[in-house]
Amino acid sequence: MVPPRSSGDHQEGSVAQVLIDVDRFPHLGGESGIVGLLLANAARRLKQISQKAGCRNITVMGRGVKSKGNHPASDEPLQLELHGIESDRTPQIAYEMVHHIIEEEDRTRAAKGKGGRSVGLKIHFWLA
Repeated sequence: MVPPRSSGDHQEGSVAQVLIDVDRFPHLGGESGIVGLLLANAARRLKQISQKAGCRNITVMGRGVKSKGNHPASDEPLQLELHGIESDRTPQIAYEMVHHIIEEEDRTRAAKGKGGRSVGLKIHFWLA
């Protein structure tokens, strides 16, 4: 795991990006499965993350996916963009919550015999 980096500039409109190495989670359906997982309860989970992380909203983007629409595939990693950063802790809080969502689903699927436990979730952060 790579700890979040902070530029120290958190003015209105600042953006932090969370990159998720989706190839580590093939049994979760790869990128589309993880995006679906994060967006399945978007109103609740993403709002929860944005409120706890202190940002205005979160956009999910990645290879072939941007928010809820499908786009042509690219080599870009899955990203969560956190808009309107309010604190240095925002990327860390978002990381912890996204990690929790994916780990929770991973455990659920492993318990049902639908895939093994993933090890080493790799999420990178940077502020744009």
